[in-house]
Amino acid sequence: PQPETGIPPAQTSLPLTGAGMSQVVSVRYQDKPLVFTTSSDTALTLQLPALSSPGIDVVFVYADKTMAQYFIPVQKPGQ
Repeated sequence: PQPETGIPPAQTSLPLTGAGMSQVVSVRYQDKPLVFTTSSDTALTLQLPALSSPGIDVVFVYADKTMAQYFIPVQKPGQ
């Protein structure tokens, strides 16, 4: 599930919840790997790159080689 409102541009990490998080082997942004930690099969914390509005698209790569795109909305500065 995506956040309903954007996250602040200065935010450096983002906790995510969902099924199969322990199967994530890579998270990529602009074809570069992002650092992440998995604390359970339903929780993952993503270290974010520099952010700008309207947001960024990241791709989750799973152990079975499937991929899922995820849009992270980012607030405009001053919101």
